[in-house]
Amino acid sequence: MSSTLDLIDEAEEAFPMNNFSEAVNLATMSKQQYPSFDYIDKFLKAYSIHSDATNNKLGNGEIDWYAVLGGVDSKSETKDIKKQYQKLALLVHPDKNASLAAEGAFKIVSTAWEVLSETSTRKAYDDRRDLFRRRVDNTTTGTSQPSWWPSSFGTRECPRCREPCFYLSQKRVSIYCFRCERKFAFPSTAAPAPSRVRRCIFCHGVCHYQSTNGYETVTCTQCSFRQSVPTMPGWTPLFGVRFDG
Repeated sequence: MSSTLDLIDEAEEAFPMNNFSEAVNLATMSKQQYPSFDYIDKFLKAYSIHSDATNNKLGNGEIDWYAVLGGVDSKSETKDIKKQYQKLALLVHPDKNASLAAEGAFKIVSTAWEVLSETSTRKAYDDRRDLFRRRVDNTTTGTSQPSWWPSSFGTRECPRCREPCFYLSQKRVSIYCFRCERKFAFPSTAAPAPSRVRRCIFCHGVCHYQSTNGYETVTCTQCSFRQSVPTMPGWTPLFGVRFDG
């Protein structure tokens, strides 16, 4: 009994330091020694959810919610996803699970269900997931990946889906959109100045950074976040300011 408690205590000490893999390993060892102790399963699942959320992310930093829930994918029916969510929620609910990891694990699986339960939010998420998975596949295999990706010519919003896209040349008169899988040309050579692509601090979506008149304005394409940051020497960046516009 003491060895089991020692391993679980070590796992609980590892978790606050974000050593999720170590916590999983320690709980697994404890489970192997005492497979009849049901509470170990709950502790192990809580650690595993944190580990899965950390190790399974899209290219934009968003969590792969299917991987977090486990046993489901983008082709699964909503009823199957709900069944898997309910199973995990019972295991890691703080009222049923005494681990330090339980509360956070419950929030993670609840967020996964919120995203995947509604048709509109799930479709939007699946589109983002597919987009970034294609980019990873293209980078890994080298197939159908344009030689100019990523380019240093800046970005411009796709006129069709609003996804930030890279210019094809330094003239900045045409872009290629990975989501629409097509090229867009613009009639004027007076293209906007190049912008940079960064991740939104709120939804982790893709943002545009555009420099104008001493200010650098960021606009997120996936939520209402917009922010102006002064770039003139001696000015202090106004981080964390959020307003709709």
